[in-house]
Amino acid sequence: MSMNIKTMKKRIPSSKKKQIGAAAIEYAVVAGLVAILLVSIFGSEGAMSEALDAAFAKVTEAITPTTSSSET
Repeated sequence: MSMNIKTMKKRIPSSKKKQIGAAAIEYAVVAGLVAILLVSIFGSEGAMSEALDAAFAKVTEAITPTTSSSET
């Protein structure tokens, strides 16, 4: 029985290393997918980018003072 306990003690650290490695790979995959999602949304031709450009253009028009020809 003592032989089985020693064998189990040796195997536990290696299985933890495998679990940590698998978790790291999973996190890397999730991070990659999030990066792709963010680029597709906020990229130069993304739908969100176009909406933000339009919103900023409206705000810029609203706050830019208009000059009339009679003032000059």
